[in-house]
Amino acid sequence: YPELKKICKKNGSLLIIDEVQTGLGRTGKMWGIEQYDVVPDIMVTAKGLSGGIYPITATIIRKELESVFHQDPFIHISTAGGGEVGCAVAQKVLDITSSDSFLNHVNDLAEIFKSGVGKLKLKYPELLAEFRQSGMMMGIKTTHSDLGALMTKTCYDAGLLCILSGNDTSVMQFLPALNISKDLAYEILERLDKAFELTKKYVDEYLSKGDS
Repeated sequence: YPELKKICKKNGSLLIIDEVQTGLGRTGKMWGIEQYDVVPDIMVTAKGLSGGIYPITATIIRKELESVFHQDPFIHISTAGGGEVGCAVAQKVLDITSSDSFLNHVNDLAEIFKSGVGKLKLKYPELLAEFRQSGMMMGIKTTHSDLGALMTKTCYDAGLLCILSGNDTSVMQFLPALNISKDLAYEILERLDKAFELTKKYVDEYLSKGDS
């Protein structure tokens, strides 16, 4: 990202960062781009900004760029724009997610999952190829392109809701809520262990049929 920022500056382009999933503490910092010590020209955020209460999105720009709205106030409008309730909710979400106590909690959870999934990688080396993590933005890469989908099924059976990565079918997205307790984090790891156990069972049964 620092190099990308240099390229944008050199060519007179704006660096626009999508923080819809990575923002609001998900990576352990308020904004994911902070991990790279880069200040973008424009950021977009949504989803978590609603607090699960009222749908809202936001486009954040550097002060030097706001003159475009002075010239034409209606250049950026939307059908559902101007929701006062959404703005009140978003303000509270920003207050919470920018606090040191919240971000410290996210990083504590991230360490719990880093340690826990690391142990599962040793326990199931034939299934778990790689654990990808930036704070609580996590992905579990399996050893086969078919296993990501199977893991979403076994996770569901174990009481976890996970989804497949759209870019790599061997990867399952692993995104627990940021406000869970540490006790619940350990319970999630136990359920994930159960999911891997079920996956191993299905794979072993499939391979045994192939041998026969």
